[in-house]
Amino acid sequence: MTYPTITHTRTEADAVAEAARLAAEPRTLEALKVHALPTTTGIHIVDLDTDAHRKREGVPPMRKTGTVALSEHGSFAAYVSSPRP
Repeated sequence: MTYPTITHTRTEADAVAEAARLAAEPRTLEALKVHALPTTTGIHIVDLDTDAHRKREGVPPMRKTGTVALSEHGSFAAYVSSPRP
């Protein structure tokens, strides 16, 4: 008598581990910046402090962007030390 070959190796322990992982609450790793979300394939880290996310949300980038022409040392120092727009 031959038995069918089982190709799926998922065990009850795997099912319990996945259920526990999916039942876990999302965690804030750094307030308003990085979050950890449970998924079926593991933990997904979401970084909200990237330029791509900031652009999508309409928030200005963390650093100044664009081109500026300065001709005096004082104006350069003022530009560099001023907060971002």
